[in-house]
Order: sequence, then structure tokens, then C-alpha cells
Amino acid sequence: MRAAARPALFDASTQHRRALLAKVHVAKKVLGLDDDTYRAVLLRVAGETSAAKCSDAQLVALVKEFEAKGFTAKAKKPSPRPADHPLALKARAMWISLHQLGRNPPEFFERPTWKQSHHLQRMRQSLQMHFQPK
Repeated sequence: MRAAARPALFDASTQHRRALLAKVHVAKKVLGLDDDTYRAVLLRVAGETSAAKCSDAQLVALVKEFEAKGFTAKAKKPSPRPADHPLALKARAMWISLHQLGRNPPEFFERPTWKQSHHLQRMRQSLQMHFQPK
């Protein structure tokens, strides 16, 4: 019998280090640095040839160096989360069923994100009408 995998746990310092490493690699890509130029910057600023071998302070210095060369870190825009209300889940299941049956459900139901139950109730009723035989 196989034991279930444990979820990865990262403390705050590990998460900070991973974020810094990500910024370094994104900066390399955004600035269009080839591998030789990137390694030269690593060697000049941090004294290492690999970002993985750098300390947190060295990674911060690398990010500042890349920012001086024009890199700006941008936070990812969070994608709209599909509503997880039971009525929203039901409406989504109905929309998928209509689509699989070859019927064309209203397009604005494609990705429900409403949170208020009265909107969800109306949406479910409207989709239910599409299940009526013609």
C-alpha cells in the first residue's frame, strides 16, 4: 500500500527566495539576455554562475541590477474565479450539457462568476428553459 503524498510546505523565507528566483528568471527573459550575458551579470553582481547558488541578498542585488537595466516586476492579474456557489455549479453543468446536446445556450452563461444567489437562480431558470422540448 502506498502512502499519500504530503503537500509541500514552504515557510516565508523559502517563499521569498522562490519569488526572488522567479523575478531573476523573468527579468532575464524580459530583457532578452542570452545565456552568456546572463551568466556574466550573475558573476559580476553575485559572484556565482547560477542563480540557484545565490544567497537571498545576492538575489536582491541581481533584481536591483536588472531593474537598473529597465526591468519592472509586474504582478499577475488574478483570473476571475468561477463561482463556487452550488447554483453556479448547477448552471455550469447545465450549460455543458446543452453544449454537448448540440444546443446553443446563451453565451453569457459560459463562465458564471456571479456571487448573488438571485442572479444564479435566474440563470438556472433561463438555462432550464433551453432543456424544454421544442
